[in-house]
Amino acid sequence: MSKVIGAVLFVAMFVLIAITLWQITCRFILYIPVQWSEEVVRLAFVWLIFLGSAMACKEGAHLVLDVVSQHFCPKNRSRLQTLVLVAMLVIEAAIFHASLQYVLRCFGKTLVTLPIPSNFMYMSGPISVALMIFFTIEILYEKHGKKGAP
Repeated sequence: MSKVIGAVLFVAMFVLIAITLWQITCRFILYIPVQWSEEVVRLAFVWLIFLGSAMACKEGAHLVLDVVSQHFCPKNRSRLQTLVLVAMLVIEAAIFHASLQYVLRCFGKTLVTLPIPSNFMYMSGPISVALMIFFTIEILYEKHGKKGAP
């Protein structure tokens, strides 16, 4: 799954850079405005941010403040990490619910300059948060699930 997400991130970054350069060239060199380019760049950027957050969750690359945890013994530090992961799951579940409700409320709307549903952009939230939930559960399982295995 990480390879697929990585490929989508690569495509989103490529589209973001290519369309931005195209937009700059058209606007400032050719003096031709390209109205759809802004929405394509916004779509690529939104998906890049949300899927990048999911990958950061998988790789443990989110910002971590270990000022408090460094003063604990290893056993208590492990408990604190578990508590943080459980808190992340609760918050991720709340964000998933709220973002899914938003997607359902916006059903039927289209983007301004492109004839595609606006939910194509808004679905980045629930999909990415669902991935974060999956990755957080995976981290919890790797941390605690293997202890009981023979």
